[in-house]
Amino acid sequence: MPELENVTRRYKRNIGSISTTIYAIPHEDVLTFPALPAVDADMKDAAKMVGSLVPKPGKGFIKLRATMDTPGIVGEKQGEMDGISFKQKLSFLIAGLDDANLGFCAKALNSGWVFIGVDPNRADQLFILGNEVFAAEAETGEDAGTGVATADRAGINYNYYSVGYAPAYLYTGTHPKEMLLEDESGS
Repeated sequence: MPELENVTRRYKRNIGSISTTIYAIPHEDVLTFPALPAVDADMKDAAKMVGSLVPKPGKGFIKLRATMDTPGIVGEKQGEMDGISFKQKLSFLIAGLDDANLGFCAKALNSGWVFIGVDPNRADQLFILGNEVFAAEAETGEDAGTGVATADRAGINYNYYSVGYAPAYLYTGTHPKEMLLEDESGS
């Protein structure tokens, strides 16, 4: 039987949300995925994916810049008694309707993705949405537009989900900033 331990409040910092920098890669561009937690993992490892995500040659992560106070991950319980799992949901807003934001929205809507977000309380703690079995998929109801009043914010609300046995999985592999896709200018 896996080891159990007491759960205590260990951190004095507890800002909600995730960092405004979100890393994304198309599911089909991943060569190797980190492994899902083992069924018999100890309590501290029951939500950790083991290993590094490795992009296919010539592929890599893109960096998305979300608006402050909009990005977050929520684990929503789903299923019936003795068959409960989590719908892991990521939401964020990218302000503006420039060609990059509109283009990402068009490309990302009907394809699977993997997203990695940074815990604002611990820069070394990363959350991952999407895995080898279940890509992160767009949820219906994404709002995008200019708004109607001059006080409205133009932009795109993104909502993605995956499924798993934890409210969110921790990613302990190579940081996605080390695997960024270089743009055509070489930067």
